[in-house]
Parts: sequence; structure tokens; C-alpha cells
Amino acid sequence: MSELGVRPVSWRDIGPLAAVLAEAFRNDPLYRWMFGGDEEWLLHGRQFFRLLLRVHSRDGEAYTTEDRAGASLWTIPDLPYGGPFTQLILPLQMRRMFGSRTDTVRRQIGQLNAARPTQAHYYLPVLGVDPERQRSGIGTALLRPVMSVCDSAGYLIYLETSVADNLRFYRRLGFEVEDELAVDGGPEVWGMLREPGAS
Repeated sequence: MSELGVRPVSWRDIGPLAAVLAEAFRNDPLYRWMFGGDEEWLLHGRQFFRLLLRVHSRDGEAYTTEDRAGASLWTIPDLPYGGPFTQLILPLQMRRMFGSRTDTVRRQIGQLNAARPTQAHYYLPVLGVDPERQRSGIGTALLRPVMSVCDSAGYLIYLETSVADNLRFYRRLGFEVEDELAVDGGPEVWGMLREPGAS
């Protein structure tokens, strides 16, 4: 446990953290494009992150701080994304949230997934911190548990970001840009890779 009290996400955290993540990603170009605008984000942003928190705390790894200032969500190497719960619920919830954009969003997710490493790796789909608490070390602390495992076990870490300002943050932690992706007419997305032991 870090000085910020980083711990696994529990079921009690899901509602409060969904609100934090919806605020953290409110202006993220990729998520804005996925949802199609402000109104859709206001309607479904929290619901979207509530679903991701449920999936990753159940079928992957998810971390927060004692005061729920942010969260990191991970998929685990060599484990298919989601168990039976995820495979049943995810398509229904996506159709509910994205409506007529569902097929476009699915294609976008498929394009991003195709760029991921073929070697066993941890994947970070979400790292978000309360906007009022950013630049205070919380994001780094939320990454530390998995980075430590990857350094000792020899795993790669892969992530995407559509926010150019994030590149410097991730580079300080040993990530390097692996791909520059243009997704179905959406924003530019950078795929970033971290080798074990990089810093």
C-alpha cells in the first residue's frame, strides 16, 4: 500500500468512482467521439464507467485510493477479456449506451485491439483522476501496483491515449509511443508500450 492508500476497487466504490471517471474523461477526444457529444456523455458517461468498473473489478484488476480520488483499470495477460458475466452483459449495455453508434464504436474498439502487442501483456484501458486532484502523484500511485508486478514478472504494459498532454506523463514512467492510430474518422490515438523495468 502506498502513502495514498492505493487498494483494489470494491463494489462499494463503483458508484462514486464512476462519477469521478466521468469527470476525468469529460474532455477526452476519444470518449467524446465515441459518445457523439455533450448530451450523450451526460446521459451515459457514468453508466459507461460503472460498467467498466464492474467488469475490471470482477474479471481483471482495478485500483483506487482510500479517498476514491481516481482509478486504474487493467486486463490481465493470457486471460480472455471478461468472463461469462462480461460476455453476456457487455453487448447489451453497449447497445443501450451507444444506440445507432454501437457498430461504429465496436469497429473502433476492434481497430485499437488489433494494434495491441501479440506478446503477453497487461493492458490499461482506463487511468483517471479527479480533475481537482490531478498532478499530485495520484495517477502514478495508481499505476505502481501493476508496474511492480510487470517489472518482477517480465510483462509488457500497453495503453492508448488520445490526449497529447498525457504522452509526457507516461514517458516519465517508461512508456514509449508504439503506434499512432487514426480510428474510423475519430481522433488521433497513441498506443504506448512499457518494457519491464523501464522508468
